[in-house]
Amino acid sequence: MNNLKIYGIIILLFIVNNIFAQTIHTPSNPDEFNPATQEAKINNTGNDMLNYEVNGNHFIMKITVADGTEPHIIFKSENNYAQGQVFTNIIDNSLCANRDIIDPDVVLVNDFNNQTVDAIIVYETKTGDINIIIKEYDINGVFNNNPNYINGISIGHGTNPNIDVSTVSPTNMQLFVITWEDNGDIKSITGEWDANVGLFNLGATVTIYDKTIHDDFSVSLPDVTINYLGSYGSGNPPQYWNVTYCFVEEKNKLLYTYLDDFMNIYNGVINSNNLSIRHTFNSSDLLGTPRIASPDLGSTTYPYGAEDYTIVMGGIIDPQPNMPVFRILGYNRHYDNQNQIYVNNDHYYEYSQTPNIYEGKPVIAYVGDISIVAWEIDAWQPNGYGLDGLDIIQRQLTYDASPVTNFYSRVNMDVVGNQFAPSVASFSTDRVLYSFYDENSQNIRFKSSGNSQIYLRIRKDDDKLGIYPNPAHNNVTINLKEAANLTIYDMNGRIILEKQLFEGNQKIDISNINSGIYFMKLKSNSELKAEKFIIY
Repeated sequence: MNNLKIYGIIILLFIVNNIFAQTIHTPSNPDEFNPATQEAKINNTGNDMLNYEVNGNHFIMKITVADGTEPHIIFKSENNYAQGQVFTNIIDNSLCANRDIIDPDVVLVNDFNNQTVDAIIVYETKTGDINIIIKEYDINGVFNNNPNYINGISIGHGTNPNIDVSTVSPTNMQLFVITWEDNGDIKSITGEWDANVGLFNLGATVTIYDKTIHDDFSVSLPDVTINYLGSYGSGNPPQYWNVTYCFVEEKNKLLYTYLDDFMNIYNGVINSNNLSIRHTFNSSDLLGTPRIASPDLGSTTYPYGAEDYTIVMGGIIDPQPNMPVFRILGYNRHYDNQNQIYVNNDHYYEYSQTPNIYEGKPVIAYVGDISIVAWEIDAWQPNGYGLDGLDIIQRQLTYDASPVTNFYSRVNMDVVGNQFAPSVASFSTDRVLYSFYDENSQNIRFKSSGNSQIYLRIRKDDDKLGIYPNPAHNNVTINLKEAANLTIYDMNGRIILEKQLFEGNQKIDISNINSGIYFMKLKSNSELKAEKFIIY
């Protein structure tokens, strides 16, 4: 990818992707937020979501942590997946009195015996310590410090901490991993959370990347994911957990990964052969913050392997004078069941002249075998496509990073003011949680859904533009609730057909168009829709 100089292909991809990029579906459900809390200057957020059961009743717990002028937790409990109350709690009063929390991240774990949910929060302090503190939530809406960790504990020194937890656990143990940057090295510690007694056991602190053995080249911006694939007990295949780290080396423009078994890291065993250069960039490229996610369902029925992952990051690749091209970059590892090998693929998820793609720090989470990528973006033009200022949009990708839909979806409802610093999390196969900072309303907002496939799409009965069938042969029917302009492009971006259409069902003759793949764009006064369209 870094040596690609075939500008005709770049221009073609730019045209094609911007046809899709300009199709943004508006969310149909309102944002959730805490009206009592107004924050400012938030730079980082983290979130998680978990379902749990108390006395036969099912609950969902949602949590967001944020830094800023008053670092805090916002969390929400929903009884039987219904609408619930939003609560706010300071992460730690003694620390927050000094505004001492930077770049927090969080995971949720079940505390089965006590019928509570515990939040493991990792953060950086102004003195440069990496701390863990655990908060405990009960069914009465009380969210307190876990009595065993009321003051938190320090696990190291550095910056940019991140945490991940396995959603599949052996018996009542849940496994988590933390990583951070320490003066150009990458450090990590793993842990086992014992839900029976509300205690965790920490493994050894390890150095994933040691700059002293890499010509003193420093790395930064680490992230980590833990991926379970196996069976409970002594079944076949055996249980195992893979941990994958990603981080960048800015001097030589490298994206690194390190992949190892959880127990090796827990026991302090690091294998230098597991460190690999995932991608080499051009010397002029500008690299954003990488984020990594992996599927974690404990099932062999899904079309991926235990070492699958997807990394996303913003970047400016091969910048041209006065024409920076800002992209969402994707680096995917996927197990090819047919050939029984792992395949590494590189992807451009987005092409646009939008600087906030680079600044917007894309985030990613798996929902079953679908990954959700979200980021902040500036409007392509004032009041264009329902966007005004910074907004949060997302795209859904399959396990091999192919788009699920031909459109992007806007996450936030409000179109006034700026929304930024998104986080995304999920559990199971159909629940996804977004959170982001709303500068206009000055608070953290939630957005959640029970189905990742249709989550942010306008319902079909609300669509003003409808195209069917697809694929089509001689004719295509277009359903319009208002007048619209129709344009069909070929794969080279050339216009094949333009037509003014009126309200109602209209049949369009396509018998004179050769078989192939095309892009159909419909633009009305209130909606713009573009889809890949096949003629056979």
